[in-house]
Amino acid sequence: MRRRAVRLEVLVVQAGLWLPGCGAMREASFATTDSSCSANSTECEEKCKAGPSDSDECNVVAVRMAEDAVAKRNPHPLTADALDGLHTIVARLCKEGISRACKADEGLLPMLAEAQADERSRAKVASEATTSQSARIARIKQEAKDVLKALGRDESSCSPNNVRDFCNSPGGSAAGSALALANADVCGPDLSGQAAQSCSYKLDEAEKKLAFAHAEVARIGAEKEQAARARQQIEATNNALTAANDRCKADAALCQQMCATDAASYECVGLGNLFIAGDPRVTKSGPNPGKARELGAKACAAANNAACAFVSFIDDNAKKCSGESLCQPYCATGFGASCTNLGRMYRDGDGVTQDQAKAAQFFRQACNAKPADDEGCKYGRAASNLSSLFAQCSANRSEIERWRIAGVQAAHAGNGAAAQRAAEKIRDVEPKWNQTLSDLREAISRLTGDQGPRFQQLIVQVKAQCSCEPTRSGACR
Repeated sequence: MRRRAVRLEVLVVQAGLWLPGCGAMREASFATTDSSCSANSTECEEKCKAGPSDSDECNVVAVRMAEDAVAKRNPHPLTADALDGLHTIVARLCKEGISRACKADEGLLPMLAEAQADERSRAKVASEATTSQSARIARIKQEAKDVLKALGRDESSCSPNNVRDFCNSPGGSAAGSALALANADVCGPDLSGQAAQSCSYKLDEAEKKLAFAHAEVARIGAEKEQAARARQQIEATNNALTAANDRCKADAALCQQMCATDAASYECVGLGNLFIAGDPRVTKSGPNPGKARELGAKACAAANNAACAFVSFIDDNAKKCSGESLCQPYCATGFGASCTNLGRMYRDGDGVTQDQAKAAQFFRQACNAKPADDEGCKYGRAASNLSSLFAQCSANRSEIERWRIAGVQAAHAGNGAAAQRAAEKIRDVEPKWNQTLSDLREAISRLTGDQGPRFQQLIVQVKAQCSCEPTRSGACR
């Protein structure tokens, strides 16, 4: 009879029905198992794992988990799926008449609804983030391609491994790197937590590289535009200069009149070219680059940039002139550097007959120019000082020779005090003598360039007038 009652209870449960008497029996069975699990929870859990999923031990474990979830005793909140599975079990047990299961399920239902709502919200946020990041990636790709195209770079060559070698520009390298980052699978389907941060960081890096690439494109564009404007300006200036030179060659008087009327006109440069060429219509004394520079300087002061370049051209020619015929007009009209060049030519016999007197003359002329040429002044001072240095050196030599003789004689006579006094006098004169010798050698070097017959002649003269190799008597050899 008992066996038939149990069988009937099982059939009723399977049919989703429950009888009052059966519920009491089920409640009592659950309570017995729960008491046993309380006494030994580990053994209870082991039986649940070893037996069927709907065993009494598993039912007790499920109800206890539900109660812990409702009471928020679990260290880790359950997911919506876990709560749903737990709800399925405790709801079944509730139908079987277990009151604790019913109570636990009442607490689970709002938690399950809230968890499911949270998951739907996170899924929506993730979907929106995926859509947003996809749009951002697409934009980065397109902008990187546009930059590479603007820089004339091959997109296929700008791969992550060879952007520096093939893109061949900072902007191209940056755009290639941005494109590589965008092409890489940096943002997977899961855009929550750490994955979202990683995706955002990598796309931020791509954006930075892209911003640099855009700046490079803008800089190159500005440079090209500036270069184009400069070329246009140079072309316009050259055309205006050519036209002014042609007018001046055709009518020098008109050219002079136009320059006098407008100091900033290109005709002043054209007129300057006539003076450089020594055109007899404007100058009777041959080429006059000094007058040409004067005209150019006035036009330059009046904001004519071409005239400023003309002045620089004249100054450069004056400094670099070679050959007497080329340097002479510049030196004659006030260019000190050209006078220095002429002085060097005559000093060294470079293309002209060596003439130290003429060399000294040109060096002095260079020093007297406005503005003076420093190098010429040094040479000029050396030439002027040469004779006085020889005189000073000779006097020092004579004085040292006199005191050496006196010292030798005093020593032979046994007059130690007199010999000591002579030695002190020599020590007083020797620094002046040595300094004069040094100045003299420097002057000779500047005047002769340490070469040529004149250099050798002066060195022999220094030895004869200034050097003193003492004999036993103290006299100079």
